Amino acid sequence: MSWNKVEEYKKRNKWKKPLLGVIGAAVFVMSASHTVKAEEIVDQDEVVISDTVGIVEDESTSFIETEKTEETVETPERVEKPDAETVEDNTEDLNSQVKEEENTIEKGWISENGSKYYLDEKGERCTGWLLQDEGWYYLDAEKDGAMFNAGWKYINSSWYYFDTNGVMKTGWLYYGEDWYYLSSYGDMSVDEWDCINSKWYHFYNSGEMETGWTYYKNNWYYLSPYGDMSVNEWDYINSNWYYFDKNGIMQTGWFLYNGNWYYLYPANNNAGKSIGAMAQNTTIDGYFISQDGIWINDEAYQGAYSVLNQVGWNLWSAYNWSANLPYVNYSNDPSPGSRDFAIHGFQTKTGDCYVMAATFYYMAKALGYDAHQIAGYVPLRGGGQGVHSWVEIDMDGSTYVFDPDFTHETKRNGYQITYGMSGTWRYSNYYRMN
Repeated sequence: MSWNKVEEYKKRNKWKKPLLGVIGAAVFVMSASHTVKAEEIVDQDEVVISDTVGIVEDESTSFIETEKTEETVETPERVEKPDAETVEDNTEDLNSQVKEEENTIEKGWISENGSKYYLDEKGERCTGWLLQDEGWYYLDAEKDGAMFNAGWKYINSSWYYFDTNGVMKTGWLYYGEDWYYLSSYGDMSVDEWDCINSKWYHFYNSGEMETGWTYYKNNWYYLSPYGDMSVNEWDYINSNWYYFDKNGIMQTGWFLYNGNWYYLYPANNNAGKSIGAMAQNTTIDGYFISQDGIWINDEAYQGAYSVLNQVGWNLWSAYNWSANLPYVNYSNDPSPGSRDFAIHGFQTKTGDCYVMAATFYYMAKALGYDAHQIAGYVPLRGGGQGVHSWVEIDMDGSTYVFDPDFTHETKRNGYQITYGMSGTWRYSNYYRMN
């Protein structure tokens, strides 16, 4: 406002001289050319400062009024207390926001640069063993947690195998050209015996399953082509018979089995036989051993084995030996039995039809045939019937006659003939002696 307006306002409102405190409260802003002091204004005229604050200006000075307006003084709006529903809605929004933030954290399997990694709840890479629905995985710490797959891995002094998907394998594993066994924990069997499905197996230091002969703690064992150990059984290996006890240990020396004695060669034997091989058709310590490996405590069988060892182990050779015995009457009574006739024939190398039949019978039995000595009657040259003896052998569902004495006396074939065959004797009233 100009000075003239001030004068006019002074007259109209009859201003009184203001207190110094009021004047001191006034704020004057002057231009850069001139500053008006409060004392100067008072000296000119009395001025009363009310709610309006102004600046007296001359030609170079402006009096700026400042009034309370809506723009300079703002009245805050009343804030109402939120209701429960609003709070609940805000909580849900907050939870949703937290969940969204959690969902933004990458978790689980990821792939980077051709390798797979597993991230935990914090999004950090895991290392070491990891169990998932598919099985166990191994995350290599030396490779920043990269999943190991497709091959063998040596972990904490044990070997493990992982498939192409990284899953640890258990049980039997065929790798290369060998079998390996991985326990339920995945570790490979090494240099040890393992009982798997009630059968014993042995594994090399390198983990391969063993087959064939193995020497362990001063004993010999045999592992089949499938790796299982022979237990409580005979095994025919490389043309020899061997026996293994309940612990799988190969037996040697004299051995009792099912009531019969067998002899299994020890190491460094004079016969040059493999250790553990069963003795056959020989005499050990003065005892005769049969073709079946059984010690024969019978003079008749001992005689039969002795002859077979001389002439050969076949039925034709045995028949010819008996048919060529010099004929000497020994008995016309079959009651002594086959054993007595056979012993006489083997010892004297002579005999009649009973002796010939008995010696052939024992040799046929030693060869494994189902043989029986027969007693009966045949026609005599002078008429009538005479006692006679021959052998029956059941072969291929048929019964055949073997008559050494018929061949001896007639020089005709009595080897493997049938009853009623043309050119043979008519056998009657016959029966089996054994």
